[in-house]
Amino acid sequence: MAEEQKKGKVKLTYFKESGKYYTDATYDTDKEMMYDVYDEVREMQREGKLPGLIEGCGQEFVILITSEGVKHDVPQLIFPNHS
Repeated sequence: MAEEQKKGKVKLTYFKESGKYYTDATYDTDKEMMYDVYDEVREMQREGKLPGLIEGCGQEFVILITSEGVKHDVPQLIFPNHS
């Protein structure tokens, strides 16, 4: 009997650089460890494909990452990249 892959739920909360709340979104992930979720969100941000935002957006927001069902869940902030 094949082991069923459990999914975790990730919540992304977006803030403007001023600290003002903008919006939030959730998505399901097959990542088991929270550091893999952090990498996954950074990649979605680079590609401009963040849940809850128009495609191409995301570089301008501070993102709070939290989850349920993922090991070692510790909230993390991702800050805008001003290159």
